[in-house]
Amino acid sequence: MSAQPQSIWRGGSWPHLRLGLALLCLLGLAGCGGTDRQAAALQRWQSRRVQHYALSIREFIGSHECTQMVEIRDEQLVEILSLSCQLAPIWTVDWLFRSVAQKQLADDRCALTLPGAGCVCRFVPNVQAEYDPLLGYPRSIVVHQNWAPAWQRWGYWVYLARNWAPPNCTAPSSKPSWELFVRELRPLP
Repeated sequence: MSAQPQSIWRGGSWPHLRLGLALLCLLGLAGCGGTDRQAAALQRWQSRRVQHYALSIREFIGSHECTQMVEIRDEQLVEILSLSCQLAPIWTVDWLFRSVAQKQLADDRCALTLPGAGCVCRFVPNVQAEYDPLLGYPRSIVVHQNWAPAWQRWGYWVYLARNWAPPNCTAPSSKPSWELFVRELRPLP
C-alpha cells in the first residue's frame, strides 16, 4: 500500500511554500531597486532552516517605544513571552523580511500641500536594513521619510509657474519615522 502525498494546502509543505514565495517576491524586488544584500540574507535565513526560535525586538514609531519577545515555530506564533506594544504586529523573521521590502516601495502620499497650488512635495522612503552575517535575518530596520518634489502632480507645476522656483522639499525632521531592532534571536530545540 503506497502512501498518498500530502497536499500542500492541508498543512503538508505550506510553510516551505510560503518561504519560497517570499523569496521569489524579494528576488523580484531586488531586480527593481532592491538590493542583492536582501536576497543573499533571505537565502542565508532559509538555508539555516531555523524552525523554532525566540525573538526579542525593540520598536520605535516616532517617539513611542515598545518591546516584545515571542516564541515562533514554523513562522507561526507559539507564545507571547513579553509584550509592551499596544497595537503592533507580532513579529516573525518572515514578517521582518516582508516589512523591509514593503517599506522600500515608493510612497505616493503628499508630504506638503500649499494653498492655491496643491501637492508640491511627496514622501520618499529611505530604508536602511542590516542583516545578521550568520543567520541572515534583519537585525535592524530604520526608515526615514524624506521628501522629494512631486513633479508628477499638477500642484508642483502651479507652484513653479507662480514662484519661478521649485518648492522647498526638505523634510522638517531628520529623525527616523520607524525603527526596529532585533535584540535577540535564539534558536530553540
